[in-house]
Amino acid sequence: MKRLFITACSLIFAFSNIHLNAQTLQKMQKVFESASNRDSTIEKYLTDNQLFTAQVSPDGIYYVVNQLGKNGEVNAGDYVSVHYTGKLLNGQIFDSSIERGEPISFQIGIGRVIQGWEKGIPLFKSGGKGTLYIPSSLAYGERGVGGVIPPNAPLIFDVEVVDVMDQKGYEEKQNAARLKMQAEAQARFEKQVEADKAVIAKYVKDNHLQVEYLPSGLAYYKTKTTDGQQIQSGDNVEVHYTGRLLDGTKFDSSKDRNQPFVVQIGANRVIQGWEQGIPVFKVGEEGTLIIPSYLAYGERGAGGVIAPNSVLLFDIEVLSIQ
Repeated sequence: MKRLFITACSLIFAFSNIHLNAQTLQKMQKVFESASNRDSTIEKYLTDNQLFTAQVSPDGIYYVVNQLGKNGEVNAGDYVSVHYTGKLLNGQIFDSSIERGEPISFQIGIGRVIQGWEKGIPLFKSGGKGTLYIPSSLAYGERGVGGVIPPNAPLIFDVEVVDVMDQKGYEEKQNAARLKMQAEAQARFEKQVEADKAVIAKYVKDNHLQVEYLPSGLAYYKTKTTDGQQIQSGDNVEVHYTGRLLDGTKFDSSKDRNQPFVVQIGANRVIQGWEQGIPVFKVGEEGTLIIPSYLAYGERGAGGVIAPNSVLLFDIEVLSIQ
């Protein structure tokens, strides 16, 4: 008898939940009907995932508010700072300010972000948290974004409105961020200078080279000297060169093309290692430049050929000054 009573109660609760869910779904549908631009794909996603607190703006942006936030409505012309994680409906993350550790800041109403953000972020107050479900027509539409966001893809953005600012506050925040980035870049540069010095010193020692150094840290040695003309700033210098990595891998050579290269010294059209290194030679001289990474391609490297922070070797032959 007791077992029968428990089973009966379970059935009552089950039917109650079904009835409650049906009522909730009906309420959701009524909420969705208020939008002028509905998206069936997003509505199905919200229904399937039982996101019953979802609302929709008149523009057709679906959203869930998890934290109301403090004072500070977001209006056109305001500057906002927002943390976000962008996902596809399948849960795949395609971008996140949280992973970078820095919120994005921008002005509402000037078209710097997608329409889904222009119209969606003002649905939250300062300090507010929640999720935006953005139709593709208010995101990246038919074009998508490269191999990251497919064409016609609705997007999910978990957002936190960190701050709402006026222009002065925004400029102060941007300036602080710029100073922070500069300080971090300078710290990385100083660290790389020391690392490159150690790498070059080891290479010189291991290969028993007699080198000279420029104040910048560039090292060089000559294999042929002449009494030729000294190179000056502004000169167009014709050279043959072969570029190598420290392990000997060749990545470029004018000799392979049988075509000398002409560089104008001081025009900043080549890496600083060349700007500083070519003038150590006279016409007719040959030798090798050992160029620290910060005078070459630095942190970015060069495609798949030169890795970031690579010290480079350039064998140089100065043919003429044109």
